[in-house]
Amino acid sequence: MSRWVMNDSASLKMKPGFAFLMALALVTTTFAGVSFANPTTGTGPSNTMASMDYDELELIVDFDANGTDYTSLTSEIHVWDDDNFSAWFGPEDMMEESDNTSWNTHWADISLVLFFNGSAGVSPMADEGTWYYVDAYVNDSYGYTVGQAYTQICMDNGSVCEDDQNGPDIEDIFNQIDANQDGAITASEIIDFENMERESNNESNLTAEEEADIADDVAEFDTGYDDGMGNTEDANDSMLEINEFTEMFLERNTLITGADAYLEDGVVRIEIHDDLDEVDYVWILIHDGEGNELINETYAGDENGDFQDWTSPDCCNEDGMYYITLYFYDEDNMSIDSDSFTLGGYDNDQMMFDMFDTDMSGNVSIDEYLDAMDNASDINGEDPMDNATRTMISNMFMDEDTNEDGELDLDEFLSF
Repeated sequence: MSRWVMNDSASLKMKPGFAFLMALALVTTTFAGVSFANPTTGTGPSNTMASMDYDELELIVDFDANGTDYTSLTSEIHVWDDDNFSAWFGPEDMMEESDNTSWNTHWADISLVLFFNGSAGVSPMADEGTWYYVDAYVNDSYGYTVGQAYTQICMDNGSVCEDDQNGPDIEDIFNQIDANQDGAITASEIIDFENMERESNNESNLTAEEEADIADDVAEFDTGYDDGMGNTEDANDSMLEINEFTEMFLERNTLITGADAYLEDGVVRIEIHDDLDEVDYVWILIHDGEGNELINETYAGDENGDFQDWTSPDCCNEDGMYYITLYFYDEDNMSIDSDSFTLGGYDNDQMMFDMFDTDMSGNVSIDEYLDAMDNASDINGEDPMDNATRTMISNMFMDEDTNEDGELDLDEFLSF
């Protein structure tokens, strides 16, 4: 995968790709009152996006569950600046996205009216013209962070701040590449633009491999766009309109400190990225779906201090859910960033089964089942089961033991 990197003359350069995750040198831009920020991820592809609706003064958090069946999700945001200001907003329950053509599966709107405008007798928290950093978090019902995104927000006299912090004007770059000015750019237009810039810098043209990378990028981000207000872009038409191009530009034009995490044959593999060469070591925490700590260690790279892929012992299995938390520290032992991931996934049936399978044997015994029922009665302040009820449940339980091993496996349990 290649990465778009801007040079001083606003040329698009191709460099070897770094797997994208957490943006430190994030580029943002503003269209129609909404500040779009680079989505960050929990499981490889981007799954979370934070954007500011300056008209409604709401921070919008979008999330893609990527097939995982979450019981519930909440979102909260941390707003901070360079002068020790810090405030949290939320949590808000995330709603399921009803538009099945949208990339996200859940969303939440977090009000920042008090932050920017204050209320009767309460002054606004935000200073005019000051840029604030926003970390947005998506948490599951266990309190684990399953998605995270970053953006920046600023208002000055009721309007969006105009500041160099917004980085290059993506719309201007788009218009430069759009040679025929038809409002969409093709891979050929990007290649021609890049070769023209390279020629002006006395550099050789793109190689066939680099041209193929550009074509692949255009195909990857040619996914369409629909903001629900009549502004749409077609998918799979071999060209990028402004919002599709913006997403590609932001993802390809970011130097990052972060990681990608994968679960492969029971082993967790973490790709650590230190594009800015400021990470001294990483603190790695891995918990299972029930909150049990499996891994707690630091990783400082190889003997040269270079970060290769970190792999876990054989701690996990493909059917479980695992929460990965990473903290990045510099040479002064100061925390400079963090990341979190959710790997694997439980379905509701497996989760219920595991609640009864207390010895994690892969089967539920009648004693485990009755103990769980007794615990539930105790928690709810109910009387324990009498002997007749216990006998009836035991008989029903054993009727489902089709292989007659005295316990129920998952399929037998689901029939019970």
